[in-house]
Amino acid sequence: SIRLTVGAALAALLLAAAALAGCPTLFINGADDDTAPIETVGEVYRALPGPKRWIIVPEADHNTLDTDPGLSAALVHAGDWFGTYL
Repeated sequence: SIRLTVGAALAALLLAAAALAGCPTLFINGADDDTAPIETVGEVYRALPGPKRWIIVPEADHNTLDTDPGLSAALVHAGDWFGTYL
């Protein structure tokens, strides 16, 4: 049987979605994220065609990107990205 880690499954899904979408991609990651680890996200990011941007928020994990200061940082970057690509 084939066993995939959560990270590998996430990476496969993100790559498939990005390939189908063919659109600009923004990743915002907490530096200490253990749900979507930097190593896994990095593999997905490097495999994506551009335009793309990857923001790593220092001292944030998967659950603290929706609280300050991680939330404020994420919103600024997302706003800039959407202003450029929407």
